[in-house]
Parts: sequence; structure tokens; C-alpha cells
Amino acid sequence: MVETLWADNDKELQRNLIQEMIESYPTLDYIVGSAVAIEAAISELRAQPHHADIKLLSIYLSHGVYRGLLRNKVEFAPTDKMVEQGQLSIRQAVHYLRNEPYETDLAPKIEVLTPMLLDERVIAESLSPSAFRPIFSVKGH
Repeated sequence: MVETLWADNDKELQRNLIQEMIESYPTLDYIVGSAVAIEAAISELRAQPHHADIKLLSIYLSHGVYRGLLRNKVEFAPTDKMVEQGQLSIRQAVHYLRNEPYETDLAPKIEVLTPMLLDERVIAESLSPSAFRPIFSVKGH
């Protein structure tokens, strides 16, 4: 590890850090970062083909990181199955509201994803369907 850089999880700020790393360390082997940083790195490395040998590792999964895994642009990402987490939370809340017994310590198994290891079941338990768009509304009484 040569350096740790920090910025808000904004794509432009993360891109600036990626550019700084590439300029400061021309023989860089890996970039490890948040999904936003890795998504920015995919674009940045595409724009700088002479750095195409830098490998990208994400510390969590996003739709952009998943596309990077599919295209062999990202080497690794773990998933803690965000969809399954939501389902478990709802199940716990329903049991609580019905005054039924429920488990208080639930967590999905963290899975490893690589371009060669992309289990469709794990992806379905991790990412929303591509057409999903959340709708938030609050109605007054």
C-alpha cells in the first residue's frame, strides 16, 4: 500500500483522487476503493490506455461495479447482499409489530465476486433489478 486518500463519495472528487494516484505512482498495480471510486477509475483508465494494467478492487458492490466485473474491468468486489438485508429487515419488523418472536442478529453471508465468479442468485440478492426506480411519497392525513 503506497497511500490512502479520502474524499466525499462524489464521482468527480473520486476521479480527482484516481488521477492523483495515477500521476503520483506511474507503476501502480492496484487501486482499491469504494464503488464510486472504482466506477470513476474504470472511466479514467479507459481514457488513459497506457495504464490499462492497473487492477481495480472495490470494497462493496454497486451496479457500476457489477458491470465492471462483467466486462473484466474490475477484479474483485464483495457483496453483503443488500436486497436480502432489506428482506430480512422487513421480516423482522413484521414479526415485531405482530408481537411474534424474531431473530435479533441476522446477517447475510458476505460473498466474493470476480469476473469468473458471478452467481446470478448472489447478484439477485445484492442488486435491485435494472429497471427499478424508487418512488418516495408521504401523504398527509
